[in-house]
Amino acid sequence: MADFVSYHVLGNDYLVVDRADFPHTVEAARLVCDRHRGIGADGVLLPFWTDGVPSVQIFNADGSECSRSGNGLIILARHLRETGAVKTDRFTIRTPAGPVDVSVHDSGFVQVSLGPYVAGDPEQLEVDEMAFDSTRSMPCRSPASDNTRRIGTPAEPSGTLGGVER
Repeated sequence: MADFVSYHVLGNDYLVVDRADFPHTVEAARLVCDRHRGIGADGVLLPFWTDGVPSVQIFNADGSECSRSGNGLIILARHLRETGAVKTDRFTIRTPAGPVDVSVHDSGFVQVSLGPYVAGDPEQLEVDEMAFDSTRSMPCRSPASDNTRRIGTPAEPSGTLGGVER
């Protein structure tokens, strides 16, 4: 079994599960994200550490891997800071798409710097310099202190629902 916490930001909800405790497979991600047979979520964030730096593997609800998610990173930054896994308000999270700088504010806002965003092929755009800074600063709803749940396997004894103990 693995403990998980569910967070919500801007209409997206993600489960945060320690990567060492979760089988990082397409099937596992699909099952726990399924809103009828599993816990229900838009994705799973699997944090781990690389050379003392927080890193993350991200699964979408369909089981596909995602290289970076702005809302997912907002959630993970808040989780790492609230749990004390990271001691500073400004830090970097490594993603498959590269490092992302984050800031967690006392007000509950989390800022992620995703770098410049360019819409489409600049050669084919009708508008010159269709680029903007995709830094996000959003509130992240923190879970209640008793919101930690456990992910089980379907073969476990009663008390689980679709492999999830509630």
